[in-house]
Amino acid sequence: MPIVLSVEVVADAASVFRSIAEIELWPALIPDYRSARVVRRSGQHRVVEATTATPLWPLSWTAIQHVDRDNWTVTLRHVRGLTRGMIVAWRVDPRAPGRVKVTAELRRAERMSSGARSGRLTLAYRILRPLTERTLRRLKRVAEGGTLAGRA
Repeated sequence: MPIVLSVEVVADAASVFRSIAEIELWPALIPDYRSARVVRRSGQHRVVEATTATPLWPLSWTAIQHVDRDNWTVTLRHVRGLTRGMIVAWRVDPRAPGRVKVTAELRRAERMSSGARSGRLTLAYRILRPLTERTLRRLKRVAEGGTLAGRA
């Protein structure tokens, strides 16, 4: 069952979308992210690697990122690490001028074996959900003109 998280943001839709799509900038914006880099590019697809410092333990993952600018969507399909098999879809929904709704949907890939879905995915949900909630709060704060102080 997917987990859907969202936040209303008072900011320009294009700048919010850029903050989500340019994942390599996340370490500068979001305290949980220690590193993020693009290792390969191909059109709208990029292979990205990231490391976070969650409250439980460090987490590293590799994902294929698809950026769909026409539909304001960024999808990360996790292909390596504890979160392998997870898909996180970020959507920016412009509301009124200067106001957007940002949604993150976490779900498992349909083609996973039943064994792979059990313990590893339960743990991934327990890590990804709070990480995604903190990421949404931080993106909101930064997009609405908040300081990057306290990043360390």
